[in-house]
Amino acid sequence: MYRIENPNETRQIYPVFVSHTELSKEAKRFADKLGISVYEDIDIGEIPYIKCHFGKDELGRQSKIYHLPVDLQYDKIVMKKKDGDIY
Repeated sequence: MYRIENPNETRQIYPVFVSHTELSKEAKRFADKLGISVYEDIDIGEIPYIKCHFGKDELGRQSKIYHLPVDLQYDKIVMKKKDGDIY
């Protein structure tokens, strides 16, 4: 994708995939065909959690709001245990 979005890039690009699990044989075949270096069973430390808390939707009904680690606001969300309203 980087190469497609940056067609004038002159540096050599080396795709790498790092996983804390073992890939399937099929995934390894795809990676090999695409020239992707794969590193499996790597200890990548603690995996970030999905943050969830209760909120209100546009009609005032209770809803759960999930914050994924890739969310731009993830690091700004502070989860405080109050009345069991967090996961």
